Amino acid sequence: MVSNEANTVANTVVKNEPISNEIKNTNSVETASSNGSNYFSELKMERDEMYSKSLETYQKIIDSENVGTEQKAIAIQEIEKINNTKNAIQIAEELIKLKDFDDVVIYSANDKISVIIRIAALSDPQVAQIQNIVSKELGVEISDITISNK
Repeated sequence: MVSNEANTVANTVVKNEPISNEIKNTNSVETASSNGSNYFSELKMERDEMYSKSLETYQKIIDSENVGTEQKAIAIQEIEKINNTKNAIQIAEELIKLKDFDDVVIYSANDKISVIIRIAALSDPQVAQIQNIVSKELGVEISDITISNK
């Protein structure tokens, strides 16, 4: 038997809507943690937990006997999309760190990218470097990238 959660997600998948469009407001997280690496670690853990929950839910759809073939195919595509996004984010974060930034976290939602960098201020050349890396790795337009510093 399929759980209510799996049925809800299956209906969402059929409508081709994302499971979660929410990105936590970084200001609320910022007040709850220190200025250091903990802030970035917490953001990454929350992001990864969100991806894990989405993957788990899609896997339930695939494993369910009560879900149609079309819904399962869409769930498989969504799993592939999430995994590709996760990999691209990881690569982009590592490439940005190689440019002498202490910490970085990247969020992706609705083809919009948010990048948070641990640095007092960003110069125009630094912004351009980050935009180029993110654009190339995640396949988005530079206009869809928001960069902020903390």
